[in-house]
Amino acid sequence: MGEVILLGSIFCSAITVYLLFNKADSYQLFSSRILAVFFIANTWCALAYLLIISNWIIYIPHFYKTAAPFNFLIPLLGYLYIRALLKNEVAFQKYDWLHFIPFLACLINYLPLYTMGATEKSKLVALLIEDYSINYTSKDGFLPENIIRGARIIQIPIYLFFQWQLVLTFNKKKIAPIYEAQKKHVLKWLTIFNWNSSLILISVLFLFALFYYNPEIGTSKMIIIIPALVIAVGYLILSSFLLLNPEMLFEVPFIISKTEKESTSKLKVSHRLITKNYEKTTEELLSYFKVNQPFLKTTISINEVAHALNISVSELSFIINHKFNQRFTDFVNKYRIEFVIDKIEEGFCDKFTVESLSIMAGFASKSTFNIAFKKIMNCTPSEFIGQKNNELQKLSKFV
Repeated sequence: MGEVILLGSIFCSAITVYLLFNKADSYQLFSSRILAVFFIANTWCALAYLLIISNWIIYIPHFYKTAAPFNFLIPLLGYLYIRALLKNEVAFQKYDWLHFIPFLACLINYLPLYTMGATEKSKLVALLIEDYSINYTSKDGFLPENIIRGARIIQIPIYLFFQWQLVLTFNKKKIAPIYEAQKKHVLKWLTIFNWNSSLILISVLFLFALFYYNPEIGTSKMIIIIPALVIAVGYLILSSFLLLNPEMLFEVPFIISKTEKESTSKLKVSHRLITKNYEKTTEELLSYFKVNQPFLKTTISINEVAHALNISVSELSFIINHKFNQRFTDFVNKYRIEFVIDKIEEGFCDKFTVESLSIMAGFASKSTFNIAFKKIMNCTPSEFIGQKNNELQKLSKFV
């Protein structure tokens, strides 16, 4: 079971990394790259846990402790990502290199282990399989493991504190009215992100506390795997949230504060989005959906529509978000539901099922159709059909 959860976390994180690195024409390219590296670091650590708890590490002993430096990279990348996202940063700041010192120090610390011969390292890994506490109690580098462990305990809450501070400060920030809806989306995502980081902190502290009070507990595989699984589930939630809410990957433009000067170079792109007249493009979008009916395709994507209209994904996202106050998925579903209603009024359901109608309209499943229908019409499809039948019966009495 533990191996399955770790594999699921690795798989979803890998897909998220691919999407982030292939994020076309993004106005948050810098923060997206940081987030991608964040997921790479987590994937590497999850893979290391998987190799250890499954005993596969014995076949690739050179992988042992390679994830240790990445544990120092994850907290700072989380902080840098949130900072870049909320402050419209397009590059690292002057002294950001200082944040990477713990990562580099840990990397240097384990050089004796990394340069160790294959035979000697295989023996060390064989001992690890017998007693998992070796991973936390042995001295594999220049420094004792207690120092490395203590540094992690100090680092994680520090960055977590600054992450929450950034989010809470941003929540109080006065922004241009046009970005109010977008602000809610961003805050929702970052709140989930920070709670996930908080959960990981608790897991790490729990594991270290176990070893502090009872080092012998490392012989229990079940105890060792618990924090690893909590961390894996946390990152599985993060990557799944992004995959299920692609607007957080592709539809988040810069958010401008009322106090920021839009003439600065880093905000020129966002300023262009606000000042550009999208009336013609909006008309083309509405015409494209009315004439071509792309919403009937189950696999329709924002990239496909943007390509058809010859505009960027970010521009299309901006139009839908701020001209219609909707997400792309809701925009598409509105057309699908209108199509369904037209068919119902034409008597489609007299010969065919509602499920077949939902498939014709482009919905991937009946449940998705029912949720979208109720969200837009404030009733279920069955209730709507019943209302229409009652109306027809009443009309028939006067004919």
